[in-house]
Amino acid sequence: MALNLFIFFAAFERYASLGANLYVQIARGCGAALNFNGALILIPMLRHFMTWLRKTPLNNYIPIDESVEFHKLVGQVMFAFAIVHTIAHFFNYTTLPVPFTQSLFATKAGLSGFLLLLVFAIMSVTAQAPIRKGGKFALFYAAHMGYFLWFALALVHGPVFWQWKDVGLVNPNKDTTNLV
Repeated sequence: MALNLFIFFAAFERYASLGANLYVQIARGCGAALNFNGALILIPMLRHFMTWLRKTPLNNYIPIDESVEFHKLVGQVMFAFAIVHTIAHFFNYTTLPVPFTQSLFATKAGLSGFLLLLVFAIMSVTAQAPIRKGGKFALFYAAHMGYFLWFALALVHGPVFWQWKDVGLVNPNKDTTNLV
């Protein structure tokens, strides 16, 4: 959680120093945290990696057997950041000289963000216990295969996402030209 707060406030402060409005600062802070968590969420589901990790001394310090619970926690944190990110952008869109719907559906960032949230909401709803354990596991599984689409859309929506998935860090000198 501390790392999420650090990442959020680092981006928040960066965009504040560039003169972005409060809505953009919040959206970019959440976006930075989403990038980090988007890279982190897959790690606990890498079975072969987790099996290998169990055989290392790290097994004494990291609760590897709780990897599915950690995956769920990261997913919930991501969904919360996604909701706040979206709301902040919605408020920002109301400050722009173009119509709200144009900002949302006629821009690459707006449309890809809408689709990201839709895919994420479907995965989140179908991951709930009544669906997953209530005889609808196939629905949960099929919806979770949407992570391929989610990652593709994340690369379209936030062009710096690839840096997180590759190295886990965002270059603070990138993506500072477009404050909207």
